[in-house]
Amino acid sequence: MSVGEHKLEIFRGLIKFKSNEQKIWGVLIFLSIVTIIEVALGIIKPDFLSAYFMRMKLLNWIKIIRNLTSKDLHTQVKLLLKILLEIGGVIKFYKQKAK
Repeated sequence: MSVGEHKLEIFRGLIKFKSNEQKIWGVLIFLSIVTIIEVALGIIKPDFLSAYFMRMKLLNWIKIIRNLTSKDLHTQVKLLLKILLEIGGVIKFYKQKAK
């Protein structure tokens, strides 16, 4: 791939585009749909998303996974460290509360 050339596919080649402009619109539409679904779930708050997994609600896990998949590596590492620190704080809180 030369310096000015970009891949015109997303999802590991599952969806291919004819131009960079078409790819930009495709990605924008996809991210808009994901965001609309996420906001709708946050507003409606279905009961199954209130269940806890590793001491966090499933709705929060959806947000974390979306953020991890849409950022660059440096931002992902910072976000992951922040999440781990928050989980560690929650665990310490419950341990102190149990004593």
